[in-house]
Amino acid sequence: MHYGEYMLEQNGIPILALIIEPLVAVGMLILAVGGFMKYIEKKRQPTLYLTLSFVFYSLGIASSGIGKWIQFFAKVSPEEISYADGTILIAYGLTAIATVFLMVFVDLVFLEVGPWFITLVGIVNGITVGMLLTKLNFSSNAYDEALSIVIFHALVTLALVLLLAISSLREAKQNKERLPKIGFTFIGLYGLFVSMVFILFAVDIALGGGYSAFYYMAWVSAGIGSLFGYVGYIMPDWFKKLIKV
Repeated sequence: MHYGEYMLEQNGIPILALIIEPLVAVGMLILAVGGFMKYIEKKRQPTLYLTLSFVFYSLGIASSGIGKWIQFFAKVSPEEISYADGTILIAYGLTAIATVFLMVFVDLVFLEVGPWFITLVGIVNGITVGMLLTKLNFSSNAYDEALSIVIFHALVTLALVLLLAISSLREAKQNKERLPKIGFTFIGLYGLFVSMVFILFAVDIALGGGYSAFYYMAWVSAGIGSLFGYVGYIMPDWFKKLIKV
């Protein structure tokens, strides 16, 4: 039995799903504003690219949320037109772009391997965006028709964010200074929490894609992970005061 059957829903969309996605999107946009302010102040390239990744991730989440809102209030059945399925494909395209910016950040801060890495990441994620565009529609089968592309996108993104997590946690282990150690640890946690997002969504899909508890846990992980990433690199003054540095 689907989780949505236990709560108020309309056109297959539970009210809780209408709330959680906009909250995460707005939260990430707030972090992005903070990131842009820090970039204007310090003019550090990694700050800019991390912030741009937040922007595109938040746009992707917002796109998914907008589709669910339209579906919820639509006068047509989701069997006829599925706005939620169509906009989730747009969301995946936007998150693919976000991942490219995130990998620029990873290369600048950790890898320093040069343009070939970013070019490769850009090509792979560009292919993802192109394939998603060929499948973009608002039919009831839109998501099923693009499922293989979604799985490809999830596996690529999972591998890349795990690279972020491993690189950052390794840097934290090697660093002896307290503030950088905490910062790199938080960035590593960001990578781990984003990885959990894809794993939890996969579990939800395996259970039937019916807004199970794992669906909501995935969004909570996205929100917590983004906060870790922001605090870990931006190091806002309130956080430094909190840890008394």
